Amino acid sequence: MAPKIAPKTDRLKTRSFRKILVTEDSLRDMIHRGYITEGFARALNVDKVVAHPEDDEVVVFRHLFTAGIEFPLDLVFVDILRSCGMFLHHLTPNYIAELSMYMWLARTCNFTPSAEHFSFMHQVHHQPKVVTVMTAEGKEAESETQYGCHNFTYKSLVSSPVTAYKNKWPIDWTSHWFYHKVALDSVT
Repeated sequence: MAPKIAPKTDRLKTRSFRKILVTEDSLRDMIHRGYITEGFARALNVDKVVAHPEDDEVVVFRHLFTAGIEFPLDLVFVDILRSCGMFLHHLTPNYIAELSMYMWLARTCNFTPSAEHFSFMHQVHHQPKVVTVMTAEGKEAESETQYGCHNFTYKSLVSSPVTAYKNKWPIDWTSHWFYHKVALDSVT
């Protein structure tokens, strides 16, 4: 039986997101819930599918906040992303849960968290998502998204706690994206 998805090397890559579902009302709700600070988030036109953040903005998904992400980001979090060559828009909500568990463990067991230590215990788990896009020639083609596609799993050489995070998120969670301001400095 042939695979239902073409091998990665044969697939086009797309930076287009799903049609945006975040509105000013949903941002106000997130401010009310304490997920974001007023003035730090920006919703876009609902027809937007390609992200063009300003220099001091990142693309984030609403469900990353549900999973526990907080701004400003911890420098260890930034180091972990940098060491893996990833950005916030690459992450699934479960990545945030995995990182939160690691940070909690560091505080509980009184050790200093680091990207090196995290990388010793975890490996990147790529979860490709395939969408249909229109090519420049006007034909439909399968394309692999470049957002919401990375998670972390424990390496087989380490003992790990039982998985205790939500494994299924709403099917449209990647449609709930917006821009969030970040501090720019020489460190991050």
